[in-house]
Amino acid sequence: MAFAAEKSELIHFNKNRRQWANLVDLALATGDGYSTVRPIPSGRFLGVWLDWKLSWKAYAIAVEKKLKTQDFALSRIAAKTWGPSLTKAREVYTKCIRSTIAYGASSFYTPTIVGGRPKGIAKGLVTAQNRSLRIVAGAYKATPIRHLETETYTPLLDLYLNKRLADFEKRL
Repeated sequence: MAFAAEKSELIHFNKNRRQWANLVDLALATGDGYSTVRPIPSGRFLGVWLDWKLSWKAYAIAVEKKLKTQDFALSRIAAKTWGPSLTKAREVYTKCIRSTIAYGASSFYTPTIVGGRPKGIAKGLVTAQNRSLRIVAGAYKATPIRHLETETYTPLLDLYLNKRLADFEKRL
């Protein structure tokens, strides 16, 4: 089997303290020789970033970066004195930002127990959701998060991700 080395990425998955540095020689697609591929610390597969320890840190960084640009765009669209109404701004949030937050939840999310708090990446995503909801509602930073979620008719992120994960497992 021949691979296009320039399109290939190599990740050694392990839980040790250091990453393996073993190089791999791939046969060129033309059949005349080999090309060496170096291991990388993280790579993207179907839109989800995987790192060599499977700790989801690379995915969290990528999502945070994407959410910052989306928050900036949302803040330009939904200003406090002009812009769409709360329902239209919430619709933009739901379709753009919420879908970005929930993408890949079936792989990285650990369900919470009743009354528990989100763990892992979901903990950082809660702050990203709060930042976005403050833009949508035009609320101050001192506004309590629960009141903000109630005012914008947005379910708690852990409940939403629990439902998404349950629906995914039901489909399987």
